[in-house]
Amino acid sequence: MITNIFNDMERFLGKSYHYYCDAIGNPAPSVHWTRNNTTNASSDHLKIKGKVLYFDKLKVQDSGQYKCIASNSVGSTSKSLRIKVLPLNSSKPSNGMKSYSYQ
Repeated sequence: MITNIFNDMERFLGKSYHYYCDAIGNPAPSVHWTRNNTTNASSDHLKIKGKVLYFDKLKVQDSGQYKCIASNSVGSTSKSLRIKVLPLNSSKPSNGMKSYSYQ
């Protein structure tokens, strides 16, 4: 079971964020991320390291659907997150989800 709750979110262009996906199960599940249903989502500023999805300075092309997938020998489950990248001159993003931002 994935223990994080993801919502669609709007984030500002050029800002950095990371999202953590945690899952519990027996046996312990492995966790990975996909982007727009592809497993090779990493780029020069987007890194996927196991349970963590890192954005170093969001770009417009980072908009899309990201999915956290947890799987073990019993089965698999997933949760999706849709990110829309906004220009810096936009109003504050409109969602209630907390994320972590770092400089």
